Amino acid sequence: MTIVRLANEHWSLVILPEKGGCIVSAECNGFPVLRTAEPQQIDAGNIFVSSCFPLVPFSNRIAGGMFSFNSQTYRLSRNHPDNKFPIHGYGWQAVWRVSDLTETHCEMSMIHKAKAGNWPWSFEARQKISIKGRSVQLEISITNIDKTPFPAGLGMHPSFSGSDRARVKFKTGNMWACDESLIPTKLVPLTTSRDFSEFTAIKDTALDNCFEGWSGHAEIIWPEFDGVIHMKGGTNFSHLVVYCDPQNDYFCLEPTTHANNAINMTDAGGMTNLSPNMSLQESVQIIHNPKTFEHIS
Repeated sequence: MTIVRLANEHWSLVILPEKGGCIVSAECNGFPVLRTAEPQQIDAGNIFVSSCFPLVPFSNRIAGGMFSFNSQTYRLSRNHPDNKFPIHGYGWQAVWRVSDLTETHCEMSMIHKAKAGNWPWSFEARQKISIKGRSVQLEISITNIDKTPFPAGLGMHPSFSGSDRARVKFKTGNMWACDESLIPTKLVPLTTSRDFSEFTAIKDTALDNCFEGWSGHAEIIWPEFDGVIHMKGGTNFSHLVVYCDPQNDYFCLEPTTHANNAINMTDAGGMTNLSPNMSLQESVQIIHNPKTFEHIS
């Protein structure tokens, strides 16, 4: 198993390209900003315990493992034993090949070949993970290498550490309420317990929901950490999936291009109709600002 290590004077990252192109450690000045996973856990197939992994060509769940596109119905098999529907695309299950590597930069790619019961179109995905100063940049892209169009989306799945101590702040529009299978049913206005427009403790929050109209900026603070972590998403990352369970010691803020189960929404929920040879790309920055509460515009 190949282990890639990136580092500068502020950040250190550990990446496993062959295991879903995931990050298993992301520390800033020795503090675990993202939760840390042991490579052995990942090697056993448990990618979901990693620090961060790519979401391609869709985020979250597809209801019933079924969708229609261009008048044809497609069925997808389950791809995770703990989930009844296909979840988080196929990038996290793929072997990624490193094409460029320095002390502070890793570029890797994977190719998915169309397969019945799996994603029925071929695509290439790329990740670029870079450290520059106090910033970590995560870039992801997908290119249609098939002969016909397909619906595509992107996301990143960072899991932040210390949910019992963290306070978070971000602005969004409405939230998608879900049924018992965690499939969105309707948009609902934010309630006090779901409004994070000011710094809010997340430890007692139970969420597994998608928020629309994300501003593209989230802030996180911990009492034992010097400064603020800012997460900034590109303009296509208009949705934010928030996962938090009070029984866990981590929480997830997942920038995505589309709503959960978007592929079954009448307006495609933000997914892109990707023609052959066309690409979709986006990026996320995780920035350390040592000056507490100072806003990064």
